[in-house]
Amino acid sequence: MQGTALSIQKLERLNREHPEDPRVLELLAYANLALPEKNHRLAALYFEDASRKGNPALRLLAAKHFEIAGDPNAQIRNICLHLKENEEDERQWLALGQILIQSNEELHLELAQQILFKEKNLTSETIKKQRLDYLNLLLIDLDSSNQGWVTEGIAGNEGEVIATELLPVSDDEAISEVQLVTLFDLQPNRPDAEQVTETAAAGLVGKFGGQGVPGTQTFSIYQQKESPHSTEEEDNGDLDKDIEEPIEEDSEVNSEIINDSQNTEELPETPEEENDQTEVTDSPKHETSDLIEAGHTAMLEGNYESATKAYWQVAKQDSENPEVWLNLSKAFRLGKEFKKAEMMALEASRRGPQNPKYLVYYLRVLHETADPQTYFNELKKARKIFPNEPYILLGLAEQYAALDDDLRAARILYNEFLDAYPNHPRKKEVEKALVLIGY
Repeated sequence: MQGTALSIQKLERLNREHPEDPRVLELLAYANLALPEKNHRLAALYFEDASRKGNPALRLLAAKHFEIAGDPNAQIRNICLHLKENEEDERQWLALGQILIQSNEELHLELAQQILFKEKNLTSETIKKQRLDYLNLLLIDLDSSNQGWVTEGIAGNEGEVIATELLPVSDDEAISEVQLVTLFDLQPNRPDAEQVTETAAAGLVGKFGGQGVPGTQTFSIYQQKESPHSTEEEDNGDLDKDIEEPIEEDSEVNSEIINDSQNTEELPETPEEENDQTEVTDSPKHETSDLIEAGHTAMLEGNYESATKAYWQVAKQDSENPEVWLNLSKAFRLGKEFKKAEMMALEASRRGPQNPKYLVYYLRVLHETADPQTYFNELKKARKIFPNEPYILLGLAEQYAALDDDLRAARILYNEFLDAYPNHPRKKEVEKALVLIGY
């Protein structure tokens, strides 16, 4: 503890002597992360300052730690600056899209639309130009609406309380416990700093979650009180709560999409020659239900691109409806756009935290798109919310047996499953698994 604090003191002095050297700022960032209670906010400020003074590769690190510190605008800003210089980084474009789709602001949704959908009649250069134009507008919007953050958040300036002020003048002097506690709790002043609400994207790790990706300020699904199966079904249809079997495209389209539309007598006809050329534009004249029906029709016909565009219009009008994001996820997945499918499944689970079907569907998509360890971690987190969900119980048991080589944990979970669901269709399969690993 003493060594890290003294390192920060010396680095701060060096920074005052060489204020334009990004190497010192980078070391200061890592030193603040080496404290027993990591100072993510101050580390983010140092990473950002270093990126401005000659090391732009640190922008994504700044964004990551602003995310953890609960500063969404600063995170978005750094991702935008990274993308202006790295236009081909599709992973970060999708990460930005994941953040923006949580907002109801028109500018954010327009940029998310540019990220998610590529018009066939536009050249790649035109798409790049449009994206960069939106990035510039977004940066201007962030600067104009967050002047307080811009002026107070520059690491090492006079407005920033730095670690040196909390440390002895001499390196040989002892650092008191009070000084260390103050140092570890150091956070730059910002409005409502004591009431930082975890963002909508917080909680689920996955590839697009992490520790609080910014967006609409709502509670994480992992902050919700554990609850049994929801007794209320969504207005747009009753999809299977218990999605157990491997995903099969034909059966999924026919069973799930048709079920969503079962209360309608007849699906609308597909507009002539418009499925492949549907433009992603605002549609105030169309009722939400008509767009949903158009999406379902396109899904049944295998036109997944048109389906995603129709569902996207619904999402822009009814962004808090988890069923909309579930439909988007299905359309993207069946269209072989798996990263986007994962994003939309995650949005559905955030917006429907009390209904296990959305979290289960997200896990199923994640099983196809993520590495085994990420999937395993998400299963463990999901069980804290829905401890008796059959998909989660079986998924965890299988992962413990295969990935973690923990047969004892696998046996416990398999037996819990059999006790909770004695007549489940997968009962025989579980019994065979127990025989193989030993009761």
